[in-house]
Amino acid sequence: HRLHNILKLFASILLLCHIGTEAGAQTDSLYMSIDSLTFVSEKSTSAILRSRSDQLTVDLVRLQGLPKILGNTDPLHFVKLLPAVQTTTEYDSNIYIRGCDASHNDMTIGDVPLFGVNHLLGLFSIFNPAHYPRMTFSNMSSSNRLGGTVAMDLPDTLKKKVTGDVSVGIISTQASVGVRLGRYSHLRASFRQSYVNMIYSRWLKIGESAVKYGFGDYNLTYLYADGKKDKVWVDVYLGQDNASIDEDNYGVDFSFDWGNYKGAL
Repeated sequence: HRLHNILKLFASILLLCHIGTEAGAQTDSLYMSIDSLTFVSEKSTSAILRSRSDQLTVDLVRLQGLPKILGNTDPLHFVKLLPAVQTTTEYDSNIYIRGCDASHNDMTIGDVPLFGVNHLLGLFSIFNPAHYPRMTFSNMSSSNRLGGTVAMDLPDTLKKKVTGDVSVGIISTQASVGVRLGRYSHLRASFRQSYVNMIYSRWLKIGESAVKYGFGDYNLTYLYADGKKDKVWVDVYLGQDNASIDEDNYGVDFSFDWGNYKGAL
């Protein structure tokens, strides 16, 4: 607001100086109107690449500079901080956009929808951020969905050398590596694996019943781009959770498994 007023004053001074120096210039009245001024500035180090009132695109490489949760910078935890997004508790990985249920959102990898996008307790989402270059978030409804959209873009550039990223946390480790296979092709592989049972098994109990839990996410993306307008992707994703409870006193064992399997061309 202050900058807007300064520019209006500066424009008025320039206009008056121009009229005063013009030979023989006469005027009975002076009218000048500046309806609105819009200034857009983007920091070169900002993770936000493009933004509108209803959509923004985030550079996931630069997002790694934000504070990490248990060794990870999770894209969905970043989305939870945005306007129009509500959460319930810290242990819920679902997002609720404009009051809609989490199942009303469109969660995609390379435009392919996924369902039940969460791990137990909400500490991690299924998205391995080192595998994807960008994330697009929209709080507007899409076809057949009342909520918003969270879209992960597949790798779309041919790197000239081998690239990699490793992140070690107290619950899981994730790694990603990209390899140039030829003049027109590139392969990127990523994984995340937990080791909850190996380190914390002695404390994972409900009463006297032993609890076991583990999760993993695995990505493989092949890109072919010959420099023309068309590109070809082969993308595979596997995400899985498994939990079990041993009720020795009752002779009963419970086990639960859930996850997503995706293959796309």
